[in-house]
Amino acid sequence: MEVLKVIGVIAGLILVLMFVVGMNDHTQKKYNYEIFNWYNLAATAVGYAFLIFGRSWYLEAAGKGGDILNGIILIGIGIVIIGFVVRNNIKKTSLKFGLLFSVVQLALYIPASIVAAYGLFIAFAFFAQTKPVYSINGR
Repeated sequence: MEVLKVIGVIAGLILVLMFVVGMNDHTQKKYNYEIFNWYNLAATAVGYAFLIFGRSWYLEAAGKGGDILNGIILIGIGIVIIGFVVRNNIKKTSLKFGLLFSVVQLALYIPASIVAAYGLFIAFAFFAQTKPVYSINGR
């Protein structure tokens, strides 16, 4: 049964990849713009991070009776960043196409943002290369 689950996940990922590549080919030919690109992924991931941390900050402050404005500001910044991605998609394509595929894009970028964040953390850890500290005077 586990093998079927793995095969199903791989097949689903291949279908999503085929969809993304097909949509990029279509938008590249028709609008000279790729709707699924690294810049949109990076901006959306940052926007989602602001939303998540802003919500967390808001709920923590609301639970303690503290200042909730910080969380609201972070949520607002996240919404503005994601709004710029949607606006850019609409500007580069048409209104109907841009809105429809911005919703699809934002849904697909949720798990992609999580994977990108883990990749970024791993890259930071790799490039940090923390070295051990040695005591020179023997203590």
